[in-house]
Amino acid sequence: SDLDPNSLSPVLKMLLQLVEILPESDRCLMLQKLMVNAIQRNGATVEEKESANIHWPVVTFLFFALCVGVYSVHVVRTERSRYVFQNAQAQGSFKQYLKYRFGYWYAWTPGSAGIVLMVLSFSLLLTGGFLMRIIDQRPISESLWSAWIWIAAPDGGASADTRSGRLIGLVTSIGGMLIFALLMSVIS
Repeated sequence: SDLDPNSLSPVLKMLLQLVEILPESDRCLMLQKLMVNAIQRNGATVEEKESANIHWPVVTFLFFALCVGVYSVHVVRTERSRYVFQNAQAQGSFKQYLKYRFGYWYAWTPGSAGIVLMVLSFSLLLTGGFLMRIIDQRPISESLWSAWIWIAAPDGGASADTRSGRLIGLVTSIGGMLIFALLMSVIS
């Protein structure tokens, strides 16, 4: 062995010792399989390399969506404990209490209209994207992109290939138009 044993990690040292114990024919077979595997990895097509690079933004986006969902659950639980602690059951249901608290937050928080529009757009994007992923079996990145296009430039799902895709596109486009109408009412 030409490698310096002191520069290797303990796991690599064990693997090297194991390989040295193997007969010559098994070592040659292992080396051949490793080379074939390395060639297959390096010989990936451009499309395969691009699809591997696309996954990190999608994972980041979905992680952000998960964080927003977890935070929303936390807020509802906090409001539930506040509802019980203040003995608000005598004045109305928890649903009425949440409506009141949302109205209070909306009236007194600067930029609340923008936050609500962003959350609605985000929810519509995730819903449309996941429906396209589940029903049309498209990659998640392509599904989210299609949903975003239908929200921003509503073509009614005409760019979809299947009937189910066009139906999802239609619903997403209608939601995008409603969000745009809400935006216009907030601005004016």
